[in-house]
Amino acid sequence: MRIFSSILPLCLLFGGSLAKKAQTDKYEDFYRLSQKSTPLKLNDATYTSLTAAPRNHSVAVLLTALETRFGCQLCQEFQPEWDLVGRSWIRGDKAGESRLLFGTLDFADGRDVFVSLGLQTAPVLLLFHPTVGPHAVASPEPVRYDFTTGPPAAEQIQTWLSRQLPNRPHPAVKRPINWIRWASTVTIVLGVGTALASASSYVLPIIQNRNIWASISLISILLFTSGHMFNHIRKVPYIVGDGHGGVSYIAGGFQSQLGLETQIVAAIYGVLSFCAITLAVKVPRMVDPKTQQVAVVVWSVILFLVYSFLLSVFRVKNGGYPFSLPPFIHQPISVSIETESPEILESSLLYLRASSPLTFKPIIKLFSTVVAMGIDLDRHHVKGTHRKAPKSDNVYLKLLVKLYRFLARRTDAAFNKVVLRRLFMSKINRPPVSLSRIVSNINKEGEKRTVVIVGTVTDDNRLLAFPKATVAALRFTATARARIVAAGGEAITLDQLALRAPTGSNTLILRGPKNSREAFKHFGFGPHKHKKPLVESKGRKFERARGRRRSRGFKV
Repeated sequence: MRIFSSILPLCLLFGGSLAKKAQTDKYEDFYRLSQKSTPLKLNDATYTSLTAAPRNHSVAVLLTALETRFGCQLCQEFQPEWDLVGRSWIRGDKAGESRLLFGTLDFADGRDVFVSLGLQTAPVLLLFHPTVGPHAVASPEPVRYDFTTGPPAAEQIQTWLSRQLPNRPHPAVKRPINWIRWASTVTIVLGVGTALASASSYVLPIIQNRNIWASISLISILLFTSGHMFNHIRKVPYIVGDGHGGVSYIAGGFQSQLGLETQIVAAIYGVLSFCAITLAVKVPRMVDPKTQQVAVVVWSVILFLVYSFLLSVFRVKNGGYPFSLPPFIHQPISVSIETESPEILESSLLYLRASSPLTFKPIIKLFSTVVAMGIDLDRHHVKGTHRKAPKSDNVYLKLLVKLYRFLARRTDAAFNKVVLRRLFMSKINRPPVSLSRIVSNINKEGEKRTVVIVGTVTDDNRLLAFPKATVAALRFTATARARIVAAGGEAITLDQLALRAPTGSNTLILRGPKNSREAFKHFGFGPHKHKKPLVESKGRKFERARGRRRSRGFKV
């Protein structure tokens, strides 16, 4: 018994050394093979032997399907990059200090491995960490690389392996010299140089022609001064409607522009430039004095007319511009003052005389007409619907209007103009927005944005859960605010929103249904309209059927 107890530790020590030697021999065998060909071409048996636990080395295995019958385009594109990673790593780590082996298992050679792993797609990149040794990890399961963005480059795979294998050598990827690209580049350069040398006698006079360069310079200047880059940056429309069934070619104001407007301005500048160049260069060279005089008059008249048209276009952009030239003279502003006080009328006339002396006489005639008789205007009972300020006297609402009017004027963001217009609206045109409507629009967007509502936010008892979100509105009901805050979100005011996002960046502006009021259900009632009838009573005995029926409460 004593002999057996003394022999047993020796046997265990000898067995452990044999197992360690077997693991070391397995890594050395595969490492010698990888020196000749990397990555290693594996099959079911070699894959099982290389990845079996315990292991004191790391293994990066690419499971792929390269045969054309499988139709794996991603496998075909990624295989050269994978081979480059393996060759670069082995050449950079000739001593094998990283203890990393590279292998490739094709579906044709390892069908059983694909079945055992339950793989339905390819390629799949697995990294097996060592289970024993100085770099051992607790879990023997491999780490999988995600091929979600297409075939990655060799540098991306090398970076991923470096993150997974810390405290080891990380050889860089060294791509071989692309001799075909170099040869193609040299051939193209030599060909272009030869062509230029052969055609220099024909090309140089064109390149050195001052008129050609002057034309190119003028066209470029006219193109960019007319607002061409503004159109590309803002993606402006070509034309828009004028709101009366017509088409508007010029957008009013300096913050907006149309595509056709750029072409019109460029054409005007081009004609003016051509007139100036002709008068300065061509006309002085004319030999005949009469022809020269006629040319001067003709081109001067064209210059005058086109410049008059340019001033009229500029007045569309800037309504307060006071100057104009015939024949495109702007119409005088018709002003009527309803007053019984001659002092007020006299002061108004003096103000108009000082501000616009050119158009004073027509305005005097107009004033005499207005004072002498009454005028029945065509739009007598038509209500003006274009608001420029809210009707409410609420101080906070007026402060918000002042704030967003400033932001709309000083920033180019359309968001502030939309908020300003909705602040002008009446309460009927600012219907409330429920939490369920906010949730449905958040789900459509798929990203976290600040929800902006120029109106009231109300609760919806049918909504079971409200997600975490930031909501900015004019007003919140108590229950709606409590649900937003309880979900971890924020309920902020529109002035707080202006501090956070003065241009409306990363926001989602919503509004409620404008036709949801009870009154809209009765509008347009008539035959075949399916509108809700407006009745005084509603029940079993009313508005159900024709005739005197007992079921409808008729009694004799």
